[in-house]
Amino acid sequence: MDYMFVFEKRALMKKILQNYFVLSMTFARFHKDG
Repeated sequence: MDYMFVFEKRALMKKILQNYFVLSMTFARFHKDG
């Protein structure tokens, strides 16, 4: 078991989730204004 690989994978998933959250919030704001 490579713990470093798991840690990197978890960090990558967290970054992707945060980016998706920001994009969804921005899209919702634009959708509400438009």
